[in-house]
Amino acid sequence: MLKLTVDPAVLAALQAAFPRPANSAVRALQKYITTLHRLFTEAQQLGNDPYGTHFHLFSISLHDLANQGGQIGPKRIRTHAWLEQHDMALVRTVELGSNLTGLKSRVRLTERVELNDDHSLSEVRARYGANLHAFIDEPGISESAWICRLYPGLENLNEAQARAQYHITEVDINSLARFIIWLTDQACHFPKRLKDIMFRQAVLIYRVAQFSGGLFLQKPKPSHFGRTYYEGVSVQNIHRSLRQAMLGTCWEYDLASAVIAWKLGFAERFRQITHQSVPVEKLFPMTVIYVEDKDDLIRSIRAATYTQESTADADTQRKQVKTALTALSFGARMTVKGWSDELGQWQVPALGTIFRDDSERQRFIKCPVTDAYSKEQRRLDAFIFGDQLGLQPTLRIDPLLQSASGRPSKAKVLAYLYQHAETQVMDMVRSLLAQHNQVVLANIHDAIIVRKRLPLSLRETIAETIRQQTANPYWRLTQRAILRSEPAGD
Repeated sequence: MLKLTVDPAVLAALQAAFPRPANSAVRALQKYITTLHRLFTEAQQLGNDPYGTHFHLFSISLHDLANQGGQIGPKRIRTHAWLEQHDMALVRTVELGSNLTGLKSRVRLTERVELNDDHSLSEVRARYGANLHAFIDEPGISESAWICRLYPGLENLNEAQARAQYHITEVDINSLARFIIWLTDQACHFPKRLKDIMFRQAVLIYRVAQFSGGLFLQKPKPSHFGRTYYEGVSVQNIHRSLRQAMLGTCWEYDLASAVIAWKLGFAERFRQITHQSVPVEKLFPMTVIYVEDKDDLIRSIRAATYTQESTADADTQRKQVKTALTALSFGARMTVKGWSDELGQWQVPALGTIFRDDSERQRFIKCPVTDAYSKEQRRLDAFIFGDQLGLQPTLRIDPLLQSASGRPSKAKVLAYLYQHAETQVMDMVRSLLAQHNQVVLANIHDAIIVRKRLPLSLRETIAETIRQQTANPYWRLTQRAILRSEPAGD
């Protein structure tokens, strides 16, 4: 839990400038600090990169800080602007963000603010030592106030209103408590930075569940591209091991190879429009294999990519090849060299970050299976892009789907089309589950999580229904068991 202590001189300056009405300066500064606290808390919970951590920087939206931080005086001057103009700024911009790139601004606190973090792993260890149950089971009054700040106005909502405003996930509190203790005392295979992030996130989820009777509330943030995200920490953006501890024993169902299955849904239209006489399996053989037997495709590429001298074990090799194929599916270039983009920024090829060994990267690129798969992806991408621009003219003029030059961006248009299709399919899944009285615990884009394993007949019914309603025979549902955290030795 972050605590921001502001230099009294800031309030004194505001009161001197705006003496009337009484307490207007106090209210303005309180609103500004509350907004800053929320943005900093969210930035810290979502994690920082090594650069930001080293230089004590936070990534926040200065637009949100200025617009949500309140106004003051008869001319309704933004508090943020007034503080900056009168040498009373609480944050100093180090790197300005951009709406074009979607990057937030990097800022650091000025000397007028002191920051304390009661929920850092080091602080909790120092304060509670081996008595972590005291920290977990006995939240102070300040913790309650902190939760109230995270959910302003929640206490005035009835259950129906709360469920309309928030997506609610049931939390296995005992499982999560054990995870927090394990993370603090025993987890040694996570990097320190990741452990710090996971600890703060786990404590946040645990505290909210404590005060809400075992529930975690997430405020939806719909994306123009079609997906629904959440503000701040959510079941979507936490580490898988934390998600497992949070949810307890349950089952995850996701769309297998979702992006590739979606693309293949256009293959028959491609065949008809281009007057091809051969079936889809002959036009896009590697892509079909990827959907129907991904492991076989990966084995073939692994054999061509790695030698006996490779330092990577079999599991790492498989993950690298799978990640590289996913990158190619999303338009990664089959190149080992970087390039300058439309903004003049130097871009490192995705394959260069996946294969650190130059020889392995070269062999992956030259593998005939990789080459064939990449060409099939580019052919499908080009067809879907051109075909859908013709069928949906609004895609051409949507400013959020354009490149810096003002033309439709293939990558953005494809992402927009896919994410809307993904949401449509998952809405079908959720609707079918509701018809069978199955409660969804969590939504993670192309996956849903339910408490109990679905009967095979229901799973097949859902899969067949979405295939029929979307006219795409390649959609499949896979299942994975998630087990709760148990005490050591159980």
